[in-house]
Amino acid sequence: MESAENREKVFRALQEALTEDKSRTNILKISELGLVEMTRKRTHEDLVRYLTEPCSYCEGRGYHKSRRTVCFEIFREVEKEAISNTKNIVVFASPNVVNRMTTKKEACGLFGKNIQQADHH
Repeated sequence: MESAENREKVFRALQEALTEDKSRTNILKISELGLVEMTRKRTHEDLVRYLTEPCSYCEGRGYHKSRRTVCFEIFREVEKEAISNTKNIVVFASPNVVNRMTTKKEACGLFGKNIQQADHH
C-alpha cells in the first residue's frame, strides 16, 4: 500500500471491526511495507487446562484428563452401547472417577437407570 491515506483508512477500518471483539486488542499503525502488528489478550482459559488437571506425580509439569472429562467420555461410550441394546455394561474406572460419576447431577441426567458400584479391593 503506497498511499499513507489508504493505510490510514485500512487501519481505521480494522480498529472499527475490532470494537466488537471481546478480547482486548492492541494494533500498531500499518508499516511502509503494509504490515500490521496486532496483539490480543486471551479472555478464556486454555482448552488444555480446562480439560485436564495437573499431574500430581510430576508436580504439575504434565497433565492428565480431568475426572469430568473422563466421566463424559464414559457417558458417551455407555450411550453408544445402550443404543445397541446391550443389557449390561461394565465400566472400569479409578475410584475418583467413579465417585464423580455417582455423586454428580450429570450422571443422574445421563443415566436413566441405577448405577451399581462394585467394591473391588
